[in-house]
Amino acid sequence: MECIYYKNNNDGQGSREHIFPAFVGGIRKLPSDYVSQKANSFFSKMEIKEALYGDICVPKMFLGPGYRGTKTVGKLTIMTTRDIKDESWGLGYVFYGTPYPISHICIQGNLAKLTIGICKSREDGFKEAQQQLLSFSESSRFCFICDKKLPADCILIGTYKNSFYIASSKNKRPKNKTIIAKINDVFSKFDYKKSPIIHKSNRCTVNPQCHFNALAHLRGKEFVLKECFDDYREWLIAENNNTHHIISDKIASSVLKKMNIPNNAHWCMFIKINNVLYAFISLYGLRELCFMIGNLDKIDFPYPDGYICDWQNKREYSLIEYIKKLSDSEANHTIP
Repeated sequence: MECIYYKNNNDGQGSREHIFPAFVGGIRKLPSDYVSQKANSFFSKMEIKEALYGDICVPKMFLGPGYRGTKTVGKLTIMTTRDIKDESWGLGYVFYGTPYPISHICIQGNLAKLTIGICKSREDGFKEAQQQLLSFSESSRFCFICDKKLPADCILIGTYKNSFYIASSKNKRPKNKTIIAKINDVFSKFDYKKSPIIHKSNRCTVNPQCHFNALAHLRGKEFVLKECFDDYREWLIAENNNTHHIISDKIASSVLKKMNIPNNAHWCMFIKINNVLYAFISLYGLRELCFMIGNLDKIDFPYPDGYICDWQNKREYSLIEYIKKLSDSEANHTIP
């Protein structure tokens, strides 16, 4: 099959790729011969990082949806965090848009720091954290978080709701005896830290993937396989892409606001300007981005088009479908 991302793909297998990812409430999928398993696997890994560390982490936790588009609040995910002021590392989670630390020790080189979680007072918090961490034994189980962004000499040891969490940049899980020795050694070397913020990824992934999927849905596979999109296609699947194709602009949002777009909906819009095709996109109606995706012939893309994901009501529309919905609602004197 010919993949819209890798073009001449040889794995012979396709994948039903969501236009907008399922983890932000996407519903419709592309045909199975549009996206290869290789591309699907690549973007799935990027989406996990985007959901945990990216710009949409906070609105997703605050607004939803839950796992794979459900509206049920799931189990909190403990993750590595980074303080924006002194760049120190820690362990925490995000709940309803707010980051919180869990009680944990950060050991880096000869420096040891203790961060306490939510508590009534510092004294109570320290005593509780000390008691919980010192209860770690040779038979204790723990969740190991391997984060390559952590410094090589850094290890994080945390506790939350009677569970233990260990994080380091090494692939190998540390032995319990090693952890016990570090915990016993640390309580004479602590200081207090404020809540850290969630570390953000430098890679731009979900936004351009969404609108390229939408473009394929609206105009077909043959259209997005055109040679004029090859440079942009290569940028999309780069391991560490930059901001070369990203332009700051608010053209689309100013237009769509007048069309009564549902609150918190995801959308993308395509406009050709001077024979250059631009894609405008926003998740949750926040942080609109504009991407320059290719030069077109004069006869291609004569009018704007777009795609809207109203994930809260489980509906998706092309721009034309949504305009028709508005027209029908106005004719019936109802509000869409």
